[in-house]
Amino acid sequence: MSQNDNIVLSMNCDNDYIILMAALLKSIELHHQTPEHIEIYMAGNKISEISKQMMHHSIDREMFTIHWLNMEDVVPAGMTLPLDRNLFPPTIYMRLFMPYVVPTDVKKLLYMDVDMIIQEDISNLWNTDISDYVVGAVVDCRVTTLDNHWGGVLNYKELGLDGKHPYVNSGLQLMNTAKWREEGMAQRIIDAINNNPKFAEYAEQYALNTILPTVKWLQLPAKWNHFSTEERIAEDGIIHFISRKPIHASYGGKPVYKDVFYYYADQTAWSHTKKVGEIKRRLKKIGIVIDKIKRRFS
Repeated sequence: MSQNDNIVLSMNCDNDYIILMAALLKSIELHHQTPEHIEIYMAGNKISEISKQMMHHSIDREMFTIHWLNMEDVVPAGMTLPLDRNLFPPTIYMRLFMPYVVPTDVKKLLYMDVDMIIQEDISNLWNTDISDYVVGAVVDCRVTTLDNHWGGVLNYKELGLDGKHPYVNSGLQLMNTAKWREEGMAQRIIDAINNNPKFAEYAEQYALNTILPTVKWLQLPAKWNHFSTEERIAEDGIIHFISRKPIHASYGGKPVYKDVFYYYADQTAWSHTKKVGEIKRRLKKIGIVIDKIKRRFS
């Protein structure tokens, strides 16, 4: 099977969230029935060699190939990370650059946040035809349009955008790599954040939603990005653990999804990992802020 026949995924995280990636890959593995090999481009920040070894021991290595990439090596020449004011780590921006990283014969790329679990064969999503689109994404179940005052594009009027345009969650994106590059999506997203920092609370998600009204994109079915906080319990598609993760002592999603997560996590080298307390979680956020301040004045 040629590389172009593979299912090609991109992900990003740091060493603290590597357990989430392990559970996600295990869920992919146990549901994948079609013959495609799965290739993963992981752009990480300080992923330890021990974690990499644990990951390789946790998955079917006949099914997966993981390319471990350093965050610093992923950003294309001439581009720099935006100077944002939010609490997200810089790894979130790596998704923007993956269409520049994968080989040129890779025409399609599925980006997934690592805080997800899939409940059916990933090929069902992968086989979506996006040949005529820049990207496919799911409309956010809480913030459905740009004019939502809670978390939409609050300056949509100043940007000349239709407030009723759908607002997507950026945690899952099926990318047409050639069209992503042709449209200059990565630089446009960076510019949108730098030009509107006080509105970019949700970082690249904000920026992506300012650009989608100007390109051809595909709205994917809601089941491919089902939030763990939703009242309706999903038994197929993808569960997305927004906000507090199942590894956090302060997890706030539906309890059934926490059980689903640990069903897969406990089949990896991270089985029975101790929960992350709230103090440690908050210290991690403080560390992110300090690092961003240092970068701003460096």
